[in-house]
Amino acid sequence: FEDFAFFGARLGVRLNPWMVVEGAFDEVYTSRKITDNRARQVSLSLRGRFEPRSWGLRPYALVGGAMVFLDDSEDPDAWGDAFDLGAGMAWELHSKWLLRVEWILRRQAVQFLEEDPLDTSVLRESARTLWGRSVTLGVSRVF
Repeated sequence: FEDFAFFGARLGVRLNPWMVVEGAFDEVYTSRKITDNRARQVSLSLRGRFEPRSWGLRPYALVGGAMVFLDDSEDPDAWGDAFDLGAGMAWELHSKWLLRVEWILRRQAVQFLEEDPLDTSVLRESARTLWGRSVTLGVSRVF
């Protein structure tokens, strides 16, 4: 897949000096040049971020899960769950602003609705496991 621009937003709560819980909304557009297949994926995720708050340059680890909704030109109406594992680095630009870069590996178990080969008027569910990886660059505002 070749990914296009995406949109995302996150909101997090610091539980202690080393732990942040954050919810996220992400929307990614992608395509396969070989088959001209296009897809739009929306994710709602909840992740734990383990980072030392006292450092100016903060390495961190991410772990969490997500609900994934996929609208594919070949397989519309797909949904499923995902498991995220990642690492990142945050740089404190100011006491209220962070520059973040992170890498996430995602395992998705996606359910597709497809026609039954014996009776095309009947839709059935079939599951596929998809692996994805992403690099994200963003700016965070600390309240």
